[in-house]
Amino acid sequence: MKGKSITVAKSIMRVILIMIAFQAVFGMIKAQQIDYVLADPQPRLMEVYGGSLLSADLDNDGDIDLVQSGLGVDLTGLSARASVFLNDGEGTFSILEQEFSDYFSTEHMVLGDVDNDGDLDLVIMSINRTDLYLNDGAANFIHDPGVIMRPADAGQIIIGDIDGDGDQDLLQYGQISGMNEFAVLYENEGAGNFSAAREIGLEPFLQAQISFIDIDGDGDLDLLSFGVDATGEAQQAVYINDGSGSLIRSMNRGILPHEANSVSLGDIDADGDMDFMVTGISALSKAATLMYINDGAGRFSTLDVSPFVDVFSSSCQIEDVDNDGDLDVLLIGSEDGGLPNIHAILYQNQGDMIFIAADTLGGEYIAASTIADLNGDTKLDIVIQGFVDDTNVYWNESLLSSNREVNESQLSIYPNPSSGRVMMEWGKGRYSLVEVYDGCGKLMYKETISDGRQRTVINISAVDGIYYVVLTSAHAQAISKLVISR
Repeated sequence: MKGKSITVAKSIMRVILIMIAFQAVFGMIKAQQIDYVLADPQPRLMEVYGGSLLSADLDNDGDIDLVQSGLGVDLTGLSARASVFLNDGEGTFSILEQEFSDYFSTEHMVLGDVDNDGDLDLVIMSINRTDLYLNDGAANFIHDPGVIMRPADAGQIIIGDIDGDGDQDLLQYGQISGMNEFAVLYENEGAGNFSAAREIGLEPFLQAQISFIDIDGDGDLDLLSFGVDATGEAQQAVYINDGSGSLIRSMNRGILPHEANSVSLGDIDADGDMDFMVTGISALSKAATLMYINDGAGRFSTLDVSPFVDVFSSSCQIEDVDNDGDLDVLLIGSEDGGLPNIHAILYQNQGDMIFIAADTLGGEYIAASTIADLNGDTKLDIVIQGFVDDTNVYWNESLLSSNREVNESQLSIYPNPSSGRVMMEWGKGRYSLVEVYDGCGKLMYKETISDGRQRTVINISAVDGIYYVVLTSAHAQAISKLVISR
């Protein structure tokens, strides 16, 4: 039996290596020019700027829905409030009324499965209150009054399994009345029951931007934070997780202080570790866009010559918009001096850390954005809500090549990238086993398929990175790449 397990493991690793080889070969053959087109007619969404814009499958029907907040008006012309829009699968959205509390100003929203029931729950942070809403599975969000969190007029809440116990914890950086900054942890004690706010030795910043990221490649969640201190000086801090949830500050990681507006994570150079981009105001009080590349040991360096425009009041996202296996960049914001030097630029990754400006989507700042397949054509579309022209949807009409699969199994995975919960479908073959492996061949997930179905939903609790989904039948294997990005 042991010999058989070793043979199966070697076979799977061989398939993964073939997949990597295909990516290396096809990654040098670029797709045609990226082509995004302003949707006409526009899907009916709120006309807002700033705020939060989230995309995910909220009602478990296999397509991507939206959650919006920001400054502007709702569909009736009244002041905008946090709203849920359900997708019909083809990019037409309808609002699903919610019993959300009255928020004076929605500062931040985040999605995550905090009660481990297979759907995505919602946290809304505002100047007057911060609340957790549990998803009933059909995108009806129900307030949980038992979870008490601090209000804040700036900052962030992020979700991740910080202590490695299999459930999602909440970490909040915030401030009250423009000062009185704080950094607290709400520990998930199981099924979405959270401890009271607890300080865990983190230095809080004003105007904080925080991200969970596996900096040192040891499989747990470390912390990256940016912001300003009480004097207005830009700051940064890195905390390394000891594996049990204790975060210890680490110096000399090669990261500069930044009054960050946006941080986006991804394996930009495809070497198996997590890199990131940050936009905002540098310590020199200048607009700055920086791409940080991880050396594998958690030390970072920036590009010698940056192709990216320096922006603030900004948003950046890293996604594979042309489906060629590497990560491209969407950059939105204003140069120093403001109007008219505002941008929304897509930079295409040419490989070898070479990026070119491939498409422009008008120009925006004080913006939020999201990238996802909204109309079901397997291409990643873009939604931007900004100060200049409020909310706009752009369809991806690029002619794309595909190197995501190594056979003709018709295996599809969506959303991809994903926060960990994905739908898998396959048009041919009677598969009996689904497994997910990391880039080193470590088994991360396993499920037996016994009823002959040709679709399944999987939930993976894993750090951000690249994984490989393997379907196995009596006669064949199918494999596809999955990107986890929260």
